[in-house]
Amino acid sequence: MTGPPAPAARSPPGVLHLLKATYLTEGEVPLYESHPTRWIFLVGPVTLLVIALAANLILWHNVSASLVQDLPYLPTIPSSSLLKVPYPVSSWPVILGVVLLLAGVLFFAVRYYRWIRTVYVVTSTRVIRQQGIFTHDYDEIQLGQVRGVEIRTGVGQRILGYGTVRLSAEALGTNDMANETWPGLPHPLRFQRIIEGAQQALRNPRPPGTA
Repeated sequence: MTGPPAPAARSPPGVLHLLKATYLTEGEVPLYESHPTRWIFLVGPVTLLVIALAANLILWHNVSASLVQDLPYLPTIPSSSLLKVPYPVSSWPVILGVVLLLAGVLFFAVRYYRWIRTVYVVTSTRVIRQQGIFTHDYDEIQLGQVRGVEIRTGVGQRILGYGTVRLSAEALGTNDMANETWPGLPHPLRFQRIIEGAQQALRNPRPPGTA
């Protein structure tokens, strides 16, 4: 029996792989970086693709079987009789199957691209969310404005290692987040502890030269 899949990519403190380093200010240190879990973005598209592939395999199996069965008699069968083949290539079930498959591929591509373009980041001074398909949209809030981090996890979410995080904060600008809900955050308790630790470091900065 295999365990849950590996969590979404995270970087060690001080290293950025998902967010552009140029977005950080001088002296700002990244503490947490992660995509949302794959489960909330990719389960639906993968399920649709599997259903579409299965439907197309069944349809095309019927088409090939019918054509192979009637192949020896094609020279003597009137063209009007060929329309009686259960699933000719031009029939609406086959066309519908192809359309369903193309829709599944497109749906998967869009959801996958949304997943890789969504990034949650905690730095030494800010909480940042990057998202957007065609452009990078950044929402942020200063750590000093964060008033609470609420975590909600169901049984299935705990087993798979993710949860929903709600940030309560004071929004002071148009790009600031306030009472934001982030679904599918891997290891939400770790995310909460990092924010609390960063806030504590802001309130009680270490004197220069101390370890």
